[in-house]
Amino acid sequence: MTFLTVVEIVALVVILAIYLLVVASQLRSISAKLAEITWGARAVER
Repeated sequence: MTFLTVVEIVALVVILAIYLLVVASQLRSISAKLAEITWGARAVER
């Protein structure tokens, strides 16, 4: 294993972690919007 390979593996893991954090934040945003829509739909039903 060369030093360059280790650096490439670390870079890949860091990039994947960043993408995972971005996706997680977008999913939280979608979840919040769906909660608002559900609350609004329940208000209309009553």
